[in-house]
Amino acid sequence: MVREFSRNVDSFKAQSNSGENIRFEKVRKNVWRLYSKSHKEIKISYQLYAYELTVRSCFVNNEQAYMNGAALFMYAEEFKNMPSDLKFVPHRDWKEISTGLPTKNSDKWHRTAENYDQIADAPVVLGNQEILTFDYKGIPHYIAMVGKAEYDGEKIKRDFYKIVDQCTKIFGENPVKDYTFIIHNLPVGSGGLEHMNSTSMMNSRKNYSDDKGYTNLLSLAAHEYFHLWIVKRVRPLELGPFDYENEVYTRQLWFYEGFTSFYDDYIVYRAGFFTEEEYLDVIKTNLKTVLNTPGDKIQSLSDASFDAWIKYYRQNENSKNSTVSYYTKGGLVAAAMNFDMINATKGEKSLDDLMKYLYVDHYKKLGRGLTDMELQNVFETVSGKDYDSFFENIFMERSLFLMRNILIWQVSPLNVLMV
Repeated sequence: MVREFSRNVDSFKAQSNSGENIRFEKVRKNVWRLYSKSHKEIKISYQLYAYELTVRSCFVNNEQAYMNGAALFMYAEEFKNMPSDLKFVPHRDWKEISTGLPTKNSDKWHRTAENYDQIADAPVVLGNQEILTFDYKGIPHYIAMVGKAEYDGEKIKRDFYKIVDQCTKIFGENPVKDYTFIIHNLPVGSGGLEHMNSTSMMNSRKNYSDDKGYTNLLSLAAHEYFHLWIVKRVRPLELGPFDYENEVYTRQLWFYEGFTSFYDDYIVYRAGFFTEEEYLDVIKTNLKTVLNTPGDKIQSLSDASFDAWIKYYRQNENSKNSTVSYYTKGGLVAAAMNFDMINATKGEKSLDDLMKYLYVDHYKKLGRGLTDMELQNVFETVSGKDYDSFFENIFMERSLFLMRNILIWQVSPLNVLMV
């Protein structure tokens, strides 16, 4: 979705090194043209209104400066692939910085990026946040606790370690050198956004004292961490290279977000935070949600993916009647497909094998995204069965076509599915 971040830009100015003003004009809503003449170096400055606290925006108050690169930093098209230095100047009372950007010369306020994509991808928070740290098999992990909340830091580190471990076991290796969780503790909050070696998460501070709320936080952490492999590396072909000016369309969000939604609760279960009954209750709740969504009979999962920017992210009073969530329904399809794959291979293969195959045999070897047909071919290669009708239903069917499998799955002994 085009978020119109340029609406927050004020007082744009261009100068030479000697302080001479350089003529410019605004030619589109988010593009400024400079008349540089013979100047080899140009200094650009502008003010940015920053008071929207979401996982995608920028927010500054007396306690923190939270920044998302795509909402903050401009670029020149010809220089997008060149490296950059970023120097952050904190308020005199702020002592900490949290970001996935690497340091330069061991100066934590001085960061580097290989290209603009890396700048845009790495959120940054300055302030006095507590930073919890744990090591996962030589990979440092940081949890930046932004905002006041009462929590047990040692428990959070132990539990996040288990989430990281379960995710990594699925794929066989961890692709990062370090990882940063940024958790905004708010009166009310939920949701997250994945990045190449970090995530931003919005969390209700009461979740730490509520069992259900705490497992919701762990599921959110699992969801965003799972995206390290699925979305940030294994991705649809259309989602790269990045286009920062236009909407990009793909029909595969039901897989990348939906299957990740399945895995976030599944990982929490496998890490020991859900009993079998509690985990099945999560699936039942999701099933009821979709069955009670009239739009499930109107919109296919493929269309839900393709129309995300104009429907899912711009909901109105008719949305429930005309759309279905590719997160929730996609997660139910993943549950059914896990059952189907286990059944088809007599317990030898599951969705875990599919995920690992996507990462090892596609991403690592080809280094690009998948077409719709390539995604289908991976299903068939791993399972050894034909999935033509399944993918035809994904693209055409407007109801929960795998209902029968899901209902069978729910009444089956859970240990059969965990093979």
